[in-house]
Amino acid sequence: EESIEASAVAARAPLVAEIASLLAGTEEGREEVDLASRGILGFALSAIEMALTGQIEAETAWRVASRYATSQMAG
Repeated sequence: EESIEASAVAARAPLVAEIASLLAGTEEGREEVDLASRGILGFALSAIEMALTGQIEAETAWRVASRYATSQMAG
């Protein structure tokens, strides 16, 4: 299980870094940017999972995840 967890962390790292680069222009500190970036990714992955399993429409997942992500950028 540790190798699965390590693989998941490694797979998310470049995505978190990309999101953090978008948030870096806000007035938030490094820790806040890191936490918000991880939160945005987690939110987006959950929305994708819900869309893939038919719990919500893909358009709804995109719209809500985008709204959440942009709300985190209003520093």
